[in-house]
Amino acid sequence: MILFKNSIIYFEVVGLNFKKFIEQLKKENIEIFDLQKLEYNCFKLGIKIKDKNTFLKISNNFHYNLKECILPLPYKIGKIIKSNLAIIITSMLLICSFFVLNNFVLQIRIYGLENLTSSEVLKVLDDFGYERGKFKSDYDLDGIEKVLTSNLDKISFASAVIKGNTLIVNINEKIDNSDFIYDYKPIIAPFNCIIEEISLLSGTAMLKVGDVVKKGENIISPYIYYQDNSIIYVPAKATIKAYVEVSNYVEVDKTISSEEKKKIIEENINKLYNEFNGYKVLSDYDEIVMEKESDESLLLTIFLKTIILF
Repeated sequence: MILFKNSIIYFEVVGLNFKKFIEQLKKENIEIFDLQKLEYNCFKLGIKIKDKNTFLKISNNFHYNLKECILPLPYKIGKIIKSNLAIIITSMLLICSFFVLNNFVLQIRIYGLENLTSSEVLKVLDDFGYERGKFKSDYDLDGIEKVLTSNLDKISFASAVIKGNTLIVNINEKIDNSDFIYDYKPIIAPFNCIIEEISLLSGTAMLKVGDVVKKGENIISPYIYYQDNSIIYVPAKATIKAYVEVSNYVEVDKTISSEEKKKIIEENINKLYNEFNGYKVLSDYDEIVMEKESDESLLLTIFLKTIILF
């Protein structure tokens, strides 16, 4: 560290030609501190720790005897502080500045804007005392959210958080549907059925699992309700699993032969099968034929039951 490299160590130097020795130290840009003559051939001086190796090399060339002086700890600390006073003061000021400034909000960033401008949002924040340059503890984050949604009609939702020295405000703007015409269609029941499962992707479910539904009834509407109860139109998308029954009624002469009756039943069952073209069938078909005889005719009721996805 620079702080310790600039610290001073002291040596007692014993030898002759001390003037030339001092000149050689100056040529090597070695600073000398507190030079004292102890005897005619003995001197005491201080140098910076960073110059120690060069100092020892030069001393060896002059064949000097060296003795490093061990200073009392308080004196040594005092010397270190004195020789590095500017660095210590600067470091302390920087540390103090860091801790002080770390408690302030120095900038505000706003995200999510499309129709509004940052200046409009900042003006509302300033008006209610949430300008930059204040202590972090002065910012009521829940209060910021309420202030923005209450004073800017175009905002539907806002959130605020402080990270470092920055107040971050995230905004959701309301969607204006007035200039758009939508032609989204609802999902309607293709058959009489009982709903077994709804996997909703988009839109609003008008019915629920277990409901008995008539053919043509609306199951999924093409819109959703927003937080302020406004309607946003979206495509109706869902996967619906349902138990389905389709049927045909045929009245025949009661004297009809069994072969003819069988043929009529088969034709009507095939018609019912064709109604499921284009749908994913999840179970085997259950075919049921019911007969009701009157005085002159025979009423055949043919049912076809299964589970489908639509």
